[in-house]
Amino acid sequence: MSTSLRNTLILACIFSVIILAFDHLVSGKSDEQTASSMRVDVWNCQDEHSHANYKVLVKSNNGGADNVMLRNEAGDIRCSK
Repeated sequence: MSTSLRNTLILACIFSVIILAFDHLVSGKSDEQTASSMRVDVWNCQDEHSHANYKVLVKSNNGGADNVMLRNEAGDIRCSK
């Protein structure tokens, strides 16, 4: 693994922890309340151009999403539950 890739992964982990800690402090909820109100849906997605298939986890605390749209440089990626 190259040094720059390793450093990028370390920074991504650090920023993720900082964002989660900030969200926890701002929301003012305990872990039990936060965990019970969260919902994770699995969406099946397919790139229209390469026909590559993806599984996308969508985390929500308000009952889930009705639709998900992803975009890349080539165009749209269609998703369905």
